[in-house]
Amino acid sequence: MERVDAAHWVDGLRVRREDLVVDPPEPAATPTKAPADEALTRDIEADIELGNEYAKELAKELKFSEDAEMVERVRRIGDEMADLANARHPEVSWGDPRPTRFPYEFFVIQGDDVNAFSIPGGKIYINEGLVRFAESDDELAGVIGHEIAHAAFRHVAVMRRQAARFDLVQIPLILAAVISGSREAMGGLTAVQMARQSSQSGWSLNAERSADWGGLQYMVGSPYDPVGMLTFMERLAYIDKGAGRVDWGIFATHPPSRERAEAIRGHLRSLNVPIRRSRTSTTLRATSRIGDNQDIQIFFGDRQIHSFRGEGAIERSEDAVRRLNFFFDQVPSLDQVARNGYKLFGGGRMLFEVRQEDMMPDQDLDAEFLKVLETMRAITYGVAFRLSSAAMRSDSRV
Repeated sequence: MERVDAAHWVDGLRVRREDLVVDPPEPAATPTKAPADEALTRDIEADIELGNEYAKELAKELKFSEDAEMVERVRRIGDEMADLANARHPEVSWGDPRPTRFPYEFFVIQGDDVNAFSIPGGKIYINEGLVRFAESDDELAGVIGHEIAHAAFRHVAVMRRQAARFDLVQIPLILAAVISGSREAMGGLTAVQMARQSSQSGWSLNAERSADWGGLQYMVGSPYDPVGMLTFMERLAYIDKGAGRVDWGIFATHPPSRERAEAIRGHLRSLNVPIRRSRTSTTLRATSRIGDNQDIQIFFGDRQIHSFRGEGAIERSEDAVRRLNFFFDQVPSLDQVARNGYKLFGGGRMLFEVRQEDMMPDQDLDAEFLKVLETMRAITYGVAFRLSSAAMRSDSRV
């Protein structure tokens, strides 16, 4: 107990200090703060719980794929990427920078749309149309890595906190309605409300760029070539430009763009990843196959360039494929295609030679070589145009 050193007024009466004793003041309460790991654990659990709620709503509207082979492929690649994501802590350009671990699950849903999305807690949905559109496991891994990054960086939670734009009751309905195209799934929402809400709750450009960067970091050192993310995005950007407008479902406000493709190219260079598109894209790759006449045909994409016959045809075709892929991986210009006699050159290097022994009885060497030359020029122009359509500027300036 402690005595008061001066007179005080109590209930309007003056009392002497010797007659007044008071209890010492209680120390101010010090707010306790949970350890960082406990706070993160709570946030992760909240994401998982929220994701489970979303998943229940989506399951009412979505039709899951019955293609067992496709489902197994997605889950195999997804599980590999998920293990990497849970073991690594990549740089987070936007989102929650804390290291997270989620029980990732992967679902394939029916539909021809080139679309994929993730919900909080690590559940990732991929349309059959996107799986068919991907030209390699590398491209599919790039999409999955991107979606994992959305969940790992807790983009929904960050957007909710920073922008306060989410109506947590309506989001599952909006996702189901946009994906399925069902008006019934809207519940009481009007089309105008759906458009406004999907715009607000869709991934922001910052989130998309962050997920691209995170997905690339997951892919480095993985079994998959990070260039797959680039070739997938470039092809979408090219198609988007040619079509004028593409229905990207939940991504309607953030379609794949030349800006994102350019950013991915820049990241690949910063990571010292060689950009060899022939390794991840079948439409940007030279290949060989056996023809009906037991000749060895070489193609670029689905376009035939030449047929090798006679002694050493297999070895000559394999060498031509390697040289062609190197040439086209450099994104050549039309003026780099040239000839010297019956030898075809690209970028100053010989690609292959057309010989008399390659000719069928009714073929003329001069005429056939001119066909090969014109085909190569057309392919070169097409590659340059396609990639320039997906670029803001030339690769050399990225």
